[in-house]
Amino acid sequence: NAYVRFQAVAALSKVADRGHEGAVACAIRCLQYKDLRLKSAALEVLGALSKPGDVFVMQSIQGHLTSENAKVRMAAAGALGNVATRGNARAVIALSCLLCDPDELGPTNVRVIAMRSLTKVAEKDDESVMNALCARLLDKNLYVRVAAADALVALTSVGNENLIAAVAQHLSHQCPDVQHLTVRILSQIAMQGDRTLVLQLSKLPVQKDQLARRAAAEVMPAMSNMVDPNRIVGLLLLMLEDSSMHVKLAAAEAILHMECAQPDVRLAAEEVTVRSLQSHDGM
Repeated sequence: NAYVRFQAVAALSKVADRGHEGAVACAIRCLQYKDLRLKSAALEVLGALSKPGDVFVMQSIQGHLTSENAKVRMAAAGALGNVATRGNARAVIALSCLLCDPDELGPTNVRVIAMRSLTKVAEKDDESVMNALCARLLDKNLYVRVAAADALVALTSVGNENLIAAVAQHLSHQCPDVQHLTVRILSQIAMQGDRTLVLQLSKLPVQKDQLARRAAAEVMPAMSNMVDPNRIVGLLLLMLEDSSMHVKLAAAEAILHMECAQPDVRLAAEEVTVRSLQSHDGM
């Protein structure tokens, strides 16, 4: 009876200790059945009870990472993260491949679980893993973006110049959610006054895309906790001279939100705002 088998397997992780050979063997046998719910339960048991680094168990789990069923892939990804030891190259590659999984099932999907498992298995500052996670910061699923940010913070050493440069590029993204995640990541991996971050910020006012420049101006004040606020004001002052009125207005508003802005700078920002209003009224 499939239901009885499912209930029995699901109960194993509650009554057996990690490393219990009989329970692990039973779970592996259950992977042979076609019942998808039973497979998922068996994979969860393997993740909970198998000894860390058990090669045979990991091979059994990896065979289900490509299942046609998203819930089975999800269970396999979670199990692999609990069994593989940190630095296991095959596990890292297998989990990294799942970051492009098509599953879109809400807040808990294959990509999210794969990223959580990567934080347990990947080595810190693994460049290939960092690149794969950075790409997920632009995922269309909010929960995937958040999981990618959490994983990047967990797997990155403070001051990692390559990652700071890669992440900082998203400061001018037009999606506010992506911008906020970017600021959160940078606030945890960049040291105060980090030279790489300062260099990346200096590039934002001269981007070709005016929408990107406008987005960059809007996010600038949030960076004043990591970079000298006066430097931020200086960049915004340059943006008051932008060819786009939208960028000028964004820069002016940002300056008016910064307490450190000197009176003459605030006056320049106010003048831009007034000219914009006058121009609008004259239309």
